[in-house]
Amino acid sequence: MNTSATILICDDSEANRILLNDLILSIGHEPLLAENGLSALAQIRTAEPDLVLLDILMPEMDGFGVLQRMRAEGMLPGIPVIVISSVDEVESIVRCIQEGADDYLIKPFNQVLLTARISASLQKKQFRDREQEFQRLIEEYNLNLEARVREEVKKNTEVELQRAKLSRYLSPKVVEEVLKSERSVDLGGTNRFVTVLFTDIRGYTDISHEMPAGEVMEFLNEHFTDLSRIVFDYEGTLDKFIGDSVMAVFGWPFSTDHDELNAVGAARRMQEAVKKRNEKWAELGRLQIKMAIGINSGNVIAGNLGSPQKMDFTVIGEAVNISARLQGLAQGGEIIVGAPTFEKIRGELEFDDIGKVSLKNLKEPFQCYRLKWE
Repeated sequence: MNTSATILICDDSEANRILLNDLILSIGHEPLLAENGLSALAQIRTAEPDLVLLDILMPEMDGFGVLQRMRAEGMLPGIPVIVISSVDEVESIVRCIQEGADDYLIKPFNQVLLTARISASLQKKQFRDREQEFQRLIEEYNLNLEARVREEVKKNTEVELQRAKLSRYLSPKVVEEVLKSERSVDLGGTNRFVTVLFTDIRGYTDISHEMPAGEVMEFLNEHFTDLSRIVFDYEGTLDKFIGDSVMAVFGWPFSTDHDELNAVGAARRMQEAVKKRNEKWAELGRLQIKMAIGINSGNVIAGNLGSPQKMDFTVIGEAVNISARLQGLAQGGEIIVGAPTFEKIRGELEFDDIGKVSLKNLKEPFQCYRLKWE
């Protein structure tokens, strides 16, 4: 070790102190001298030596007392201690090591051996100091990292809250588009032209009475999962589940310029999904289902509806009511659309003209069409 170190020599024998002093100087280190344990502790506290050479048998405070105080005050193992004593009992050696000493040499000592032990102890201290410094740097880095993370979390909190709200209604893809967009998304209520889709399972009440409760839950979860995935695939917004029904909106938060076509395409996929599920359930000997779908387009108020304790996104307006009425008009397996939707996609798909029908709460008959999808 090339760096000069400060070494405290604690021995009540003046001759031993002189001998050790000369040895320390000869190997390039700086000696400090103490004639008893109390003096040694005082210098350890003030000078903070790199190494202590400690005798055991001393007046006022022996070497064991010094080790105990150093240990109690947290100086060990930061400051290595080599015990140099005429006591050659194994019990004494073991006790010193247990109290925190790094090494033990018996007097009269071999200077070459002591020099090697001093070098080894100082190297160990150097390694300990480096380890402590690395640990300090790591802790400092972690604190700085934690502060940076907190700051980033603080910055992103509003975005994440927005993400959480939107994820309840929108597909992950649309959520990311909303968050990246410079256009604001008003969840408080805004007038929009949208297309609304309603589904309903015909005869669900009778089916639920014939099936065990566990199978009913299994069926509904599978049904809602399929329909929700289809809504998201067609860039729609999932409004709500009502019993066995699903309500979805196309055109909020952003219009795709083909919302009506997306809504009808989603409806066709939904009917195809029901057909496939019926085929699977037929093999299991379970009941078959039929689903009716109604679609209509128009102006609505889109936003959060509820109380301060619980709010949910929805759309309200006559276009919504008509969509629900068209779903009620449809037979199982049918998709019926209103004239506003039909006019937007005329020529894109094939429809049967149902004509004008009377719908509840509408003063005038309403023109509607049946999609040819099979």
